[in-house]
Amino acid sequence: MNPTESNNQHPQLLRALGLREGIAIHMGVIIGSGIFLTPAKIAGELHAMGPIMLVWIVAGFLTLFGALSLAELSAVLPQAGGPYVYLRNSFGRVWGFLFSWNDFFINKAGSAAAIAIAFVTYMGYFVPAVSPENAFFKTEYHFLGTPMEFSFGWTQIVAMLVILIVTYINVRGVKLGGAVMTVFTSAKVLALLGIIIAAIFSAKGSSANFLPWWPESWSSAMTAAFGVAMISALWTYDGWIDVTLAAGEFKNPQRNVPLSLIIGTLSVIALYIAANLAYAYIIPISQMPGSPRVAADVAQVLFGPVGAGLIVFGIMCSTFGATNGMLLAGPRSIYAGGADGTFPKAFGRVHPEYHSPYVAIITLGVWGAILTLSGTYDQITSYVVFGSWAFYAMTAVSVIILRKKMPNAERPYKAWGYPYATLLFVAIAGWFVWNTLVEDTRNAIIGIVLLLVSLPLYFYWTKKNDEGEYFKGFNVGAFFLTPFWLLFHKRIGWGIILLFYSVIGRIVPRIVPFDFALARSILSLVMLAVSIGIASYFGIMGNDIAWKERGYNSIEQLRKGERGWNVAGIMLGVMISLLIIVFIVF
Repeated sequence: MNPTESNNQHPQLLRALGLREGIAIHMGVIIGSGIFLTPAKIAGELHAMGPIMLVWIVAGFLTLFGALSLAELSAVLPQAGGPYVYLRNSFGRVWGFLFSWNDFFINKAGSAAAIAIAFVTYMGYFVPAVSPENAFFKTEYHFLGTPMEFSFGWTQIVAMLVILIVTYINVRGVKLGGAVMTVFTSAKVLALLGIIIAAIFSAKGSSANFLPWWPESWSSAMTAAFGVAMISALWTYDGWIDVTLAAGEFKNPQRNVPLSLIIGTLSVIALYIAANLAYAYIIPISQMPGSPRVAADVAQVLFGPVGAGLIVFGIMCSTFGATNGMLLAGPRSIYAGGADGTFPKAFGRVHPEYHSPYVAIITLGVWGAILTLSGTYDQITSYVVFGSWAFYAMTAVSVIILRKKMPNAERPYKAWGYPYATLLFVAIAGWFVWNTLVEDTRNAIIGIVLLLVSLPLYFYWTKKNDEGEYFKGFNVGAFFLTPFWLLFHKRIGWGIILLFYSVIGRIVPRIVPFDFALARSILSLVMLAVSIGIASYFGIMGNDIAWKERGYNSIEQLRKGERGWNVAGIMLGVMISLLIIVFIVF
């Protein structure tokens, strides 16, 4: 049942948002502080205008292709939770759960903390006392080999106050939250347009600042730099899925959500490209890497100190609005999980007066406020890049799957360029995930581990909320239970364990930041269990239909599924053979 449908016994979400609020939410969440800061970082990577513009165009159209796919899904399944609902209907409940875990506890909370800190950092332009360097207490420590910082001062106090304010706004109802988004999105768009228009008519710029247009040669180092720059650009475009999380609260969602996605994404692409041209017209590319607050520096050249102050105020409006967007859209994914039984049912509660998912909103607000103290929010968001884009790719694939599974469903909007645009998005997203795994292996592995540690909670919560459905999610059941059974099964033997250990031992030094042999051994054994689980998972998932038909409901019955285990054994043997060829012969 759609959790937003009216029910006389329990309060439900209200459909109170229209197209205007939808566009404001979509653009407001995407446009945070990134476009005011990131261009300088990308210029430092690429050093030529052509590749810089190519990064923004490719990242923009990748985002657009993803938005076009989501537009169809939001029209077919206009429910609260967005990708949670799409993945649940396409791949199973557990994939919706994993998306919500990643999106809610790591992505949205980390982003809310980071953006709130950015708000206070820019406030320091007017009130120096709140600047991060004036912290009351500051200390450094290491977590998984990464230097971290714990600090406490006015920066953290004001950031927590910002999160508290937007939490209160969104608990009061989606209509108020949408109205706040409309005001602050308008302010940030006007700030960007002000810079762009002023730069066009300014005599202080020069087209010579665009040079060099292209590097003398395109080397492998340039390709790696382009990939790093793409990560920064895609992070600046991130948030393009968020409006679908609130689809259950839109009036006429089959029309308004797809239009919000398409109009909002095209508008952001146009603004980002124009802003980069405006920045480079005023500040030469060679000088831009030394201008970390590039938008404010451009405004100071154009308007003087007063202009810089106005732009800083615009950035504060932008970051406040984006923080509000995190607390508006983010809680809907875990609300959908609570209503569906994959998270505690408390997350599915709706306020009796304001009709908002208040438990989910308050939880996100508290967790985001805590992260402002940790000093780890930037690192946390880097952990979720890998997982987030893997889920984005899976969500796009859902368009294809649901056309097969739900051929007769009403589709008031169909993805443009289907299936080519969808497949192109999946291919590029797949490359991005692979590039992240290769170039940033350690953070990617940490991101995967952060997902895997949620699986015991998934089984506990689904068992508690729906006793009869505990083993229905067979695919992930196989993934989670198989390693522990296979490790000690007499047909596997210690020979295979030692083989896996020797193979994994060649990868571990790239991930472990310290040289303790015991720590490496423990991590290798953990990776061994996960590796065997992955092999068995891919083997057994082919027997998914047979599993559901048989209705196994215990570990003993799971173990006796002859056909599934035969397939798993074959797949495991193939995997071991490939490992021998790759790591021993070569």
